[in-house]
Amino acid sequence: MENITIGLVLQILLPALGGWLLSRAVKLWLGPRLSAKFKSKEMTALEIVVREFTIPVELTFQAIGYALALQSLPITLPGYEALVFKILRVAIVAFGTRGLWGCWPLCNLLLREVGSKLSLETNQILLRLLTQCYKILTLILGVLIILQEFGIPVAGLVTGVGLVGLTVSLGAQETASSLFAGLILILEKPFSLGDWITVG
Repeated sequence: MENITIGLVLQILLPALGGWLLSRAVKLWLGPRLSAKFKSKEMTALEIVVREFTIPVELTFQAIGYALALQSLPITLPGYEALVFKILRVAIVAFGTRGLWGCWPLCNLLLREVGSKLSLETNQILLRLLTQCYKILTLILGVLIILQEFGIPVAGLVTGVGLVGLTVSLGAQETASSLFAGLILILEKPFSLGDWITVG
């Protein structure tokens, strides 16, 4: 009985310890080495991704270790193992969303690259708009994946939101026209942040 108990304790503790050790290796060894390797005067896309995904990868290793440890517990509740791995998948999606959210400086690199290719002058207003759109889309994507994990029909939800948006847009045509006028101002760039303008 004592051997069985020790074996069970080891079966529970080893995955958790392994996940924790891997997460510490990512934080203290792999992350800094990759950051030092790709470090330059101006941040590259790869350096941004490595920097922002170091913590999500670290947390993912910990979550996998804890999930394997919880799976080893002598619990006979129906659906217990499926619940543990569902929580693990939701946690991994949340960590990935956090990493993608932190990669918003990629918008600056993309805008600068496109501007240099097309000989366009970029401004802070367009950068802010692109950054906010990126953050909102990242958050929506993460929420939709998590909802799908819980069995909520995402396709029907997206269709419903689209219909509501269409109804609101039909009732708010003046607001929509103002929005498009603002987009034209941003793209045409007659002025930028900090400029003084005179209106009628």
